[in-house]
Amino acid sequence: MFGQAFTDLKPVNIEDVANAPGLLNPPSVGEYLSTHVAQAFEDYSTPGRALEERRIMQAEKEAGEYDASYYAWDPMTQTPRPANTFAMSQEDWKASEWFREGIEYTDAMTPTRARILAENFDLRRYRETIVAAGDEAFALPTR
Repeated sequence: MFGQAFTDLKPVNIEDVANAPGLLNPPSVGEYLSTHVAQAFEDYSTPGRALEERRIMQAEKEAGEYDASYYAWDPMTQTPRPANTFAMSQEDWKASEWFREGIEYTDAMTPTRARILAENFDLRRYRETIVAAGDEAFALPTR
């Protein structure tokens, strides 16, 4: 009975949630500051991006989409990089639910990588919304 009650609901889009009236205007000071910290580390730092890549590689291993020969390639050998056997074509990626304008396609775009990159992309847009609302609410007056 309850399963049928929600069958007609459409999936929630993160942009719709972020733009909902009154939801994030203004964020609390704690939410604003913690979002700034998360944004600075996860979105804009080299260690944050390295951790993202490690999470993707671990998820690819768990999903059976990890191609060791692709990642073990040494650019110093002057040989062409082997193709990632689990990668999606660019056309398949663009047709998938994980395509986002603003994410660059690479020849390592497995379904797992595409999903995680899309989730992280959406989270970054959400953080930008919180930070923008907080900047407006907590901005110091100019002289």
